[in-house]
Amino acid sequence: MSILKIQIIPSSECVEPNDAFIKGLFRYGNQAYRNALQGKLYRIKERKATQKRDAVFSLMNINNVEGYEDDSPLDEFDRAVLGVIISEYLVGNRYTTVNIIHRALIGKVGEVAIIPYRNQKEALVSSVIKLMGTVADFSHAADSLKEMNYRDKDGNEIVLRASNLLSADIIDAKINGQIMEGVIFFKQNSPLFHIADAKDQVIRYPHALLNVPNQNNTPLIIKLKKYVMRRICEIKLHQNLTPTITFDDIFMRCRLVNANKFKRQDARNAILNFFEHLKAQNFISGLVFIND
Repeated sequence: MSILKIQIIPSSECVEPNDAFIKGLFRYGNQAYRNALQGKLYRIKERKATQKRDAVFSLMNINNVEGYEDDSPLDEFDRAVLGVIISEYLVGNRYTTVNIIHRALIGKVGEVAIIPYRNQKEALVSSVIKLMGTVADFSHAADSLKEMNYRDKDGNEIVLRASNLLSADIIDAKINGQIMEGVIFFKQNSPLFHIADAKDQVIRYPHALLNVPNQNNTPLIIKLKKYVMRRICEIKLHQNLTPTITFDDIFMRCRLVNANKFKRQDARNAILNFFEHLKAQNFISGLVFIND
């Protein structure tokens, strides 16, 4: 039997959803996530209350696909992996590999000699399986999205149902002339992108900005850089946001609040190095990190 032959040109730009849905999904605590898997609905704020209008909340719950029993919450690393996969889909790729995802996460797209170390590969594979095994039910959000008048690019009302965060298969294929196991075949784009795109809440930046010289790209470092990059992009897009990022916020979102002082100091150093790198690349200028 002949093996599938595929040519892939990886994306150069990261395109990530950045709305209330995706923020809520990837911020569950351990117990809250287990409660959600058992059927508890969670409220996600779409709009703050004002003197003239009430707050608007969307309801959402999550499930695992049959046979997938991991009850650990999704985190910022999973969100980073999903962002790369969405980016690949948007440039027309329907296949990718762990190596391609890894290169995008560290900003070295196209450098074929760069392959993940064992800990990096294990984290990537685990994340892909987690995304494939998780189903988000958005059907309870219909009223809130109608209230906010969110519509798709054709002006149609958004109709949401339950859907896998990543609808994909894992196959064997010949990629760019090399036979590879564990190739990821996308069946469709993530529903999280369609929702955020309809809200016009999508961020974009070159993968290459993540390539900090002489930095050890552990899964934690990747998680920290990606979260910081999203916050920077938010600040650049929305002039009403205070141009400040705190270590407390980063540590909370990347689940380092209870880490020992050495791990937290290493994380601080990595973040500051990333910050200086982005300034050297003229991507930022006046952003301030506060030692809180």
